[in-house]
Amino acid sequence: MVKQAKCVITLAGPYHLYGSKLIKACAENGVHCCDLTGEATWSYEMIEQHEAAAKRTKAIFIHGAGFDSIPGDIGTYLAVKKLQSATSSPCGLVTTGYKAKGGFSGGTFSTFLVVSGLAAKDKKYRKILANPYSLSPIKGSQRLKPFFSLQDGKTVGAYYMMEPANLPVIQQSWGLLEQEAKKKPGSFSYGPEFQYREHLVMPNRVVATILSSVIYFMGALFYSSAFIRSLAKKYGLQSGDGPSEDAMQNGWMDVRTTARSVDGKSFARARFVSRGDPGYAATSYMICETALGLVHDYDQLSDLAKEGGHLTAATVFGDKVLRERLVDSGKFDISVEVVDSL
Repeated sequence: MVKQAKCVITLAGPYHLYGSKLIKACAENGVHCCDLTGEATWSYEMIEQHEAAAKRTKAIFIHGAGFDSIPGDIGTYLAVKKLQSATSSPCGLVTTGYKAKGGFSGGTFSTFLVVSGLAAKDKKYRKILANPYSLSPIKGSQRLKPFFSLQDGKTVGAYYMMEPANLPVIQQSWGLLEQEAKKKPGSFSYGPEFQYREHLVMPNRVVATILSSVIYFMGALFYSSAFIRSLAKKYGLQSGDGPSEDAMQNGWMDVRTTARSVDGKSFARARFVSRGDPGYAATSYMICETALGLVHDYDQLSDLAKEGGHLTAATVFGDKVLRERLVDSGKFDISVEVVDSL
């Protein structure tokens, strides 16, 4: 099947259970592949096992080519590039705030159970999940600190449960671009002082603290108790369950990524807005346009992309190809601007 394709889209997760043989086949046969994984542990293993083959055959892999992790990844690229056009001070902290309305599926729930189970049983997986640079070719200075409420300019944020999936992808983009800049001085990169955090936009600190506390408690419960995981597997959402047609049509997302200069004087903000359930309707467009871009716009892809391997949407498409495809679909508004203050 893989040999008949130029690019494969795989939606079948948890990828720890259903994705590995496909990655191997694509890597060995020079076929591009896009997936929706939020499993940094699995992505780490695929890079470890198949990066050499992918480089040899020029196959491009983009993990997390949907709501996780394209808005934050492309948004960061846009915001940092705009910031650098406005100031000579290097980029420091970049934050992404999520506001969205959408559903939840049995597949996503199953993924959470699988990853939490692996982390509970094996120290290797716990180390991967705790390392923001687990997918990056180089390491940076960021150290994760838990928070119950985050003040992001005028916005208050709660802990976002998908940050452990998105952060390694954004830092993978950082590492790949930094590595490329060392080989080709003057090429675009985020800079050595880049750090990244995400949050759910909340109305005030009290609500943010309560929600963060619930998320931390539930996460600890699932990681620490095999009994709780078995009950959740039996009685929780099942594979195939998902949002209703009404929820698919009426969902939306408004994702804002803000880049700050190290001197604290300059700011740039990218905004990624879509109509339709973020994780399903909008994600369908994101992953399809990603795959179509790999095939039909190959000549416009980055030099990194032409080398093949496990990459990211930002390092493959930069600020144009995928952004233009998504906007042209009529389902997305993607903008970026310099702002005076937060």
